[in-house]
Amino acid sequence: MKKAEQNIFDFSLKPYMGSDNFVVSNCNEAAFKAVENWPNWLYFALCLYGPKGCGKSHLATLFAHKVMMLASKPFAVKVIKSERIKHKKIKINQGKNEMKLLLLNNPWGRNIYNEGIGPYCLENLNENVDNEALFHLYNYYRDNGGNILFLTERAPSHIRFKLPDLASRMRAVPAVAINAPDDEMLRVLLFKLFDDRQVKVAPEVLEYALNNMTRSFEYAQKLVTEADRISLIKKTPVNIAVIREAMELLDDNKQGDFFL
Repeated sequence: MKKAEQNIFDFSLKPYMGSDNFVVSNCNEAAFKAVENWPNWLYFALCLYGPKGCGKSHLATLFAHKVMMLASKPFAVKVIKSERIKHKKIKINQGKNEMKLLLLNNPWGRNIYNEGIGPYCLENLNENVDNEALFHLYNYYRDNGGNILFLTERAPSHIRFKLPDLASRMRAVPAVAINAPDDEMLRVLLFKLFDDRQVKVAPEVLEYALNNMTRSFEYAQKLVTEADRISLIKKTPVNIAVIREAMELLDDNKQGDFFL
């Protein structure tokens, strides 16, 4: 009789995103301070860029919380992926000489001009964004006192926008990099990722992982996910043997992309 395999279900764990839970190190201190400096930004917009898993979404959440705390009335900052904004049509109200931009899936669900100008976060910015829609959204926020937080994996100057006018405008946005993690960041990040899953790991296990892992945010997330999966299947704590097996699977590059 074939031994039944244990099924492990992914319940899409959500990491804690509070300000006291964000790990600040040399690699992300500048980005953290830039977000915290709102509403005293020198420009109406800010761009944070860095590799997958580096904490851009967490910083966007901190930005949203700060806006809510300082707003004169309840206001929810929406975080919208760049592919969701679409340019449907632009029309000129001749009586008021006012341009109105209609967006599909805009953050308020209605015409932004009727809702006031509230801060807005656009993530996954890339050259495939609807250039015309972003161009007019950019101009409107710049000219009417709104704020936009852009999140992307590359600096705006390295994104090849199809619309030259949009490219020039995006180059004017202050851009702050989140750099590759140092040992201090990786150590705390591994602890946090395991803690988010309510998994207790001994210090020597964390040190083994730190000393042998690929130095990236994304790899740290995959390693913790895979180690947790193996420990559940084998019904054993996350120990050095589990970490070693997880690394072998990830480094084999056959299954590593399946566990995020």
